Amino acid sequence: MKTRSNLFVNIILIASLLLLCLSFFIDFYKIPSGSMNNTLKKGDVVTILKFKKSLYSIKKDDIIVFYFPEDDSIIIKKNQRNNYNTKEVYVIDSAHNNKDRFDKYKSIEMIKRCVATPGDTLLLQKDTIFINGKKWKTNGEIVVKKNKYVSRKKGFKNKGRGSIQFFPHSKDYKWYLRNFGPLVIPGVNQSISLNSKNIYIYKRIIEVYEKNKLKISDDKIFINEKLVNTYTFKNNYYFVFGDNRLNSYDSRYWGFVPENHIIGRAFLISYFVDKAEEKRKLENS
Repeated sequence: MKTRSNLFVNIILIASLLLLCLSFFIDFYKIPSGSMNNTLKKGDVVTILKFKKSLYSIKKDDIIVFYFPEDDSIIIKKNQRNNYNTKEVYVIDSAHNNKDRFDKYKSIEMIKRCVATPGDTLLLQKDTIFINGKKWKTNGEIVVKKNKYVSRKKGFKNKGRGSIQFFPHSKDYKWYLRNFGPLVIPGVNQSISLNSKNIYIYKRIIEVYEKNKLKISDDKIFINEKLVNTYTFKNNYYFVFGDNRLNSYDSRYWGFVPENHIIGRAFLISYFVDKAEEKRKLENS
């Protein structure tokens, strides 16, 4: 009897250790919206492999879960809200240029498809993605339909003339949901020439994610009080879209995903909200 009892205890201990070890590598994420239709439906649950650079790298077409980048540099103030409409915040400008910002305020998790990785030049032209000048097609089930929500938002231009509501929130860039770019996705040790126009693409990276003091005066750029015309990046960044292309709040609105914001890569649909679609799989599973 005692032997059986000891065996049972040992089994419980081993199972607990296995679950604990598994928790370091595996997590689960419930799809919160329809932005990934038709690949993932609202209410589905995916299994994710937690991101560790020593285990794997993020590639184009990976579906990734990450912390919402705009939510790591906000300060609380009444009667205003951030773009994701979840918390009362105060924002100095579209680049969140505030010296009293919270450094890492991580509260919102998002899931999107990675469409461009460090070093890529991305162009979206009439809903078609070009990477480094070549047409690129995802393995996902892409939906391109009229977005009633976005078309109602102030400043949206349905004829492709762009709006400052879209990244990089500058009147010099007439980008919007169906025509976007070209822009270079920066990576570690990559140098990019800066000017009074494209500085607004990389302003948030330089100031917020890489913690530099940036000043723009008379079309001249100063980083840490030095006049510059190039910048060498310290980290890797990614660009993400939702598969439901015209109904997704993604990089086209708020810009780059820093590598240290990535939680993991989805590789398995572990629960289907629609039981009739249980044969549906992720392309990298």
